[in-house]
Amino acid sequence: MGVAHSHSASEEVRELEGKTGFSSYQIEQLHRRFKQLSGDQPTIRKESFNNVPDLELNPIRSRIVRAFFDHRNLRKGPSGLAEEINFEDFLTIMSYFRPIDTTMGEEQVAQSRKEKLRFLFHMYDADKKSTKNLWT
Repeated sequence: MGVAHSHSASEEVRELEGKTGFSSYQIEQLHRRFKQLSGDQPTIRKESFNNVPDLELNPIRSRIVRAFFDHRNLRKGPSGLAEEINFEDFLTIMSYFRPIDTTMGEEQVAQSRKEKLRFLFHMYDADKKSTKNLWT
């Protein structure tokens, strides 16, 4: 995110709101957290997640961290891991953890559920087999 008060920054925030379902306040809070994790850099590397105290004792920590860098979850390809993620990627992954907005239409709720299930499946998909037929 660029300059907080510029027209293009507010346009960028509105675009992120539409893509992720987060409010502008939530995006601002998550941007602060992203900057903490990245050391004020434009991207985060996997190693940065070693500094997250809340993940330290989590028994599925490695799966959670891997999920943040999985190309399938980032909607950037059918397989592989990214070396680093930017803020928009970070928001994309965080949006999978948001509760489903029940004020959405039935079709949107169903789509949201499907995306969340796909994300969880990718967290536990050890052999990385194609899941194309599961989600149609």
